[in-house]
Amino acid sequence: NEISFYGLVASVIRKGVITPVGVELLPDGSYKAIYGNRRVLAAREAGYKSIKAKIYSDLTPEQRLEMQIAENATKERIPLEETAENLWDYYKFKLEEASDGEYPIEDLDQYGYYDDLPHQCRAIYPAAKLAESISFSERILFRAFNYVHHDPQIKIRVTEREMSYNFAQELGRIPDQNEQTLFLERVLAG
Repeated sequence: NEISFYGLVASVIRKGVITPVGVELLPDGSYKAIYGNRRVLAAREAGYKSIKAKIYSDLTPEQRLEMQIAENATKERIPLEETAENLWDYYKFKLEEASDGEYPIEDLDQYGYYDDLPHQCRAIYPAAKLAESISFSERILFRAFNYVHHDPQIKIRVTEREMSYNFAQELGRIPDQNEQTLFLERVLAG
């Protein structure tokens, strides 16, 4: 949201960046933001050349996701679409871990929705277990999982605030992505 971003820029100008961002030191000596991307962009916009950062190295993909989810969970009213992909990826990591590698992430990527996963997967690591561990309701977690698998054009419209996340969720009730897009075109055409 442009208004909240420029509100953050104004805050950075007034007070600086109070909470450090998290970055990972890469093998080539460069840094990649793990969390705090909006603070980095706001600091750049405010003219900062450097800001406080916690530096991590040799992180697993699971550790990166945990950090991103923890960071986003502390924000007030963060749009769920900003963390939905991380939640889905984290679930797949936890399922692979709980199954002792029987269900690797690469194999899980073929499933479009949580309900499409084999029953055995859902029994080994039910979504309720993840919801409890990260203090989300199952309903919100399922909404995030479903959002991840929306038509990419619909997600772009949500990101650009041309459509609400809630409306996108309603479109998500239509199982076929092409049908989602066709229905949206009919709605927009009036």
